[in-house]
Amino acid sequence: MNMDIDVHLTQLLSSMTLDGSSRWGSAGIWLRGQLQAGQYATTGGDYLEIILTHRDAFYAFPDGHRTCAIGFSDIALDLERRETRPDRESDPEAAAAFRHEAIVIASSGIWSQPTI
Repeated sequence: MNMDIDVHLTQLLSSMTLDGSSRWGSAGIWLRGQLQAGQYATTGGDYLEIILTHRDAFYAFPDGHRTCAIGFSDIALDLERRETRPDRESDPEAAAAFRHEAIVIASSGIWSQPTI
């Protein structure tokens, strides 16, 4: 599972653009797909690696992350709506972490230019 996350985070970083636009791309779509297919377990805490890696990338290049707050909010909502299972016992904590990260991103105000 960790290898898949690394691959998709690499794809996320490579999907950033210098013009300030963002394609809440492959990593976000991959994670939401995993959640919707019931294949992403939160018990292992892998979601923290996603959030912290994204945070590093966000602070390095904030203009490439304009829509990430929406993506993180969507992931939090997906986690909150999932049926409870033993491998998903950390869903409430993961949802809170993704929602918190969405708030951090949305309230940062460090973007250099408005989107057109």
